Amino acid sequence: MSAARRVTLIHHSLRALTLFLYSAGIALLAHTGRLDSYIEGYNVIWVKLAALTLGAASVYEAFAAVQIRLGHGAPDCGCGHDHIPSRLGPLQLAVYALFLIPPALWLLFP
Repeated sequence: MSAARRVTLIHHSLRALTLFLYSAGIALLAHTGRLDSYIEGYNVIWVKLAALTLGAASVYEAFAAVQIRLGHGAPDCGCGHDHIPSRLGPLQLAVYALFLIPPALWLLFP
């Protein structure tokens, strides 16, 4: 596997994990009845719908990662640009870590 495909695979996998953890965290808070502690009661339905959307987006990202792993990339759009994400360096890892802190706290400390 080339370095560009590996970087793309890692990015899609991290996005899928992040979106899934947000969706699972919201679902856990809703299931335990603690979602009202974080948001107002009239917004609960919208947050639950957002959790469904995040879950669907995580499935899409996981599917994209599987497609890249199997060797089937996205079709060429014809723009002459190679749509590869930037290298996964410390800054990108720090941004992913910042996004993973809230769902980690929701799941670790219910």
